Amino acid sequence: MKKLRTLALSALAFLGLSAPAMAEEFGTADLVLAEADKAKAEVKKDAPPMTALTEDCDKCDKPKCGGCIAEIEATIFKYHRIGGMQTGVAAGDEVDNAFDAGPRITLGYVGPGGSGVRARWWEFTSSHNGVADPAAFIDVDTYTFDVEAFHTAKLGECWSLEVSGGLRYNGFRETLFTNADDPVVNSFYGFGGLFGIESRRALGNWGALYGRARLAVLMDDKSLTDEADGLVIYKDAVLGMIELAFGYEFSRTTKRGGVVFGRVGAEWQNWYNYSSNPEVSTDFSDQEGSSDVGFAGITLSIGLRR
Repeated sequence: MKKLRTLALSALAFLGLSAPAMAEEFGTADLVLAEADKAKAEVKKDAPPMTALTEDCDKCDKPKCGGCIAEIEATIFKYHRIGGMQTGVAAGDEVDNAFDAGPRITLGYVGPGGSGVRARWWEFTSSHNGVADPAAFIDVDTYTFDVEAFHTAKLGECWSLEVSGGLRYNGFRETLFTNADDPVVNSFYGFGGLFGIESRRALGNWGALYGRARLAVLMDDKSLTDEADGLVIYKDAVLGMIELAFGYEFSRTTKRGGVVFGRVGAEWQNWYNYSSNPEVSTDFSDQEGSSDVGFAGITLSIGLRR
């Protein structure tokens, strides 16, 4: 009993003597932690604002909120033909071809899981006169309207892949005019299926690189008018489109959680079976309706994802 009493008194004395030192030690530790938190907050405050691309790269495992998407593009393209930009078969029948601009507008909605729907409108017109004969010209007026569903999936920390599919309606009218013959007119208006794929590689604060391909197959009547045969209707014709694009994207997050982005890129389009060529190389007035056209140039866009 006496030993227990002695041990108890010794323990109380130890605690009484150690308490001030322990309190001082823990108080100092709390002060150190508080100073560290303060320093961390200052670093975060002074750091540059994090871009959406960095968030995608660092937090790709967290689900994103759904919202609206909108994009306005300027497509600065030059028109091409498989038979050349010329209104005749003689030397000097070339036209003074140049770049023209056309708008492309996209509106849609994407859900928190990466799936969404969108609609896209593109219109392009180009008219250029002959070099030797300014009265001759090549004129093209076309537009496309797309409605598609899409899904974006993460592939690793900084890669993403978007797959899309839907419908496209296309209107196309090409006029080739020379003073020697009546105008040659190729036209098509019809529906078809559309498939697309886009890959994106985030580069942190430096932005992102993207690459895209779209394929469309359209079917309807196509018409050709020339001096030799007049109006010719190609019933239930099949026409195709291939689009290839790549470029750079930069984006910033807004205070309300949206993403403002801009893109600059290059794009090539090849449209199959849209135009015509002379049946005989020496007679431009007699055409056959199986030739291709294309567009190539740069794209500039600005958009918002909410």
